[in-house]
Amino acid sequence: MSIALRRFSDDAAWKGAILACFEEALKAAIDRGQKAFHASLAGGSTPEPVYRALAAAPSLAALSTDILIHLWVGDERDVEATSPLRNGRMIAGIFMEGPVSAAMRWNRSPVLHLWPKGDRIAACATYAREIEDTLGPNPEFDLAILGMGADGHTAGLFSLADVADSAANPARHATAPQTATPFTLSTVAPSEPRLRMTMGASLLKRSLVSMILVRGKGKAAILAAILKGGEFPLTAAVNSDAEFFYLEE
Repeated sequence: MSIALRRFSDDAAWKGAILACFEEALKAAIDRGQKAFHASLAGGSTPEPVYRALAAAPSLAALSTDILIHLWVGDERDVEATSPLRNGRMIAGIFMEGPVSAAMRWNRSPVLHLWPKGDRIAACATYAREIEDTLGPNPEFDLAILGMGADGHTAGLFSLADVADSAANPARHATAPQTATPFTLSTVAPSEPRLRMTMGASLLKRSLVSMILVRGKGKAAILAAILKGGEFPLTAAVNSDAEFFYLEE
């Protein structure tokens, strides 16, 4: 698989390019006549400043008049809902809460879809139903923002076995048997908090636009391995139109 690489040495330019890509995806959805736009968002520290820039962007505020923006959380950690380790808590804090959130700045507040609280197996099933109820039996996101670990993982997909397991275990499939699509699954991370919930690779791969946000020289080796054709969880979760947005520091 050939994934495009965009390199940046400046933080402002990096965030500006990501914002421009988000805008383009929104405009394309509007041009297609869509009334709603669905984006899957990565958790973690790398995308957090990007999300703050998106929430503050006047261009997105203006575009929200023409299309309702739905934000989904690509993966979640099985911790208390109030824990700072919860991806949804970070995303909600930026887009939904407080005077500088997107809910206050955009012309129309976004709709945020959080992973349910409680047992993670039940949460996976509930979130899968919400995805299907909202997007239909063959869901696809207009945009997926993904991160990448130094081991090549993305979202809550930590190994190729996770990718294969999501397709092989019918208990982890969405409720629509005719599609046999692994919308969500539970996984175990190599580090704490180990218990995770994530969207499946097949679901993420169908996204119309995929941006992979990478920051720091510590990711250079795995980035090079992927660009040379190496197989990692990330490569199973994106299609050939995906782009790396790499901020070298």
